[in-house]
Amino acid sequence: MTGMHRVLAGVTAAALVAGAVTGAAVVATGWVPPWGGSRIMRPRLWGHGTLVGAVGMSGYAFLGPLNGAPFAHMPLAAMGFGLYPVGTATQLSARRPGRARDAAATKNAS
Repeated sequence: MTGMHRVLAGVTAAALVAGAVTGAAVVATGWVPPWGGSRIMRPRLWGHGTLVGAVGMSGYAFLGPLNGAPFAHMPLAAMGFGLYPVGTATQLSARRPGRARDAAATKNAS
């Protein structure tokens, strides 16, 4: 493992951990980072999408290109690469409002 490889792995790990911590904070508290607060209507869903994306990209990065033998775990890396767009789609769906409950249905249920 060369020096540049270690730098790339460290920077990648730091970025992915920061994303995962942000996602966990949003899921736990509903707090939204300032850069997306006005556009995100469902913060917990956005946090789940961030976590899924961070897990997917971590799997891809550390089982694929940043692995010592990059082709040893290629099916797992490909699954991580496929999981990342699922997290991104979840984040994008968090920008749309959720379904509104029907007032009559909730009134009859109580």
